[in-house]
Amino acid sequence: MRKVALAAFMFGVAHALLCLWLIPPTNEAFQLSFDTGTPMARADSIGYLVALVLSFPCALWALSQHPAGVSTEALVTSVVANSSSWAACLFLILAWLRRRAASNNGIHPTADTPALIISRGVGRRVMPGVRCLPFNLGYDKLPAWVSMTNC
Repeated sequence: MRKVALAAFMFGVAHALLCLWLIPPTNEAFQLSFDTGTPMARADSIGYLVALVLSFPCALWALSQHPAGVSTEALVTSVVANSSSWAACLFLILAWLRRRAASNNGIHPTADTPALIISRGVGRRVMPGVRCLPFNLGYDKLPAWVSMTNC
């Protein structure tokens, strides 16, 4: 779990640094282009599109305002909140992907543990020499596809 937390933290730091590096200059280039009517340079327009994607959703307001109307503290606060939320999302996704199957609490390992224990030994055994469960739960009430020949 520490590796997942470290990966999410590093992602958040890289995201924040990239946002703080891209948002102010690309916003200035966009506002200059918007105010004067001259087209943006290709690098500025690509940088602006990348900044739009990176700043979604929390820091997007900084790109929608004039550069003179955005204070440094507000920009840094929104970028930190945005990067923290994306890092938390990444942490939750990675933690979900790394989850492990629950153990069978010391019971003999089986290929169908829940089905085996509940339905008195119908599952396949993994360990050789382990027989079916010895108690009877009414074999006559089982569906036709359930067979005790695997035991």
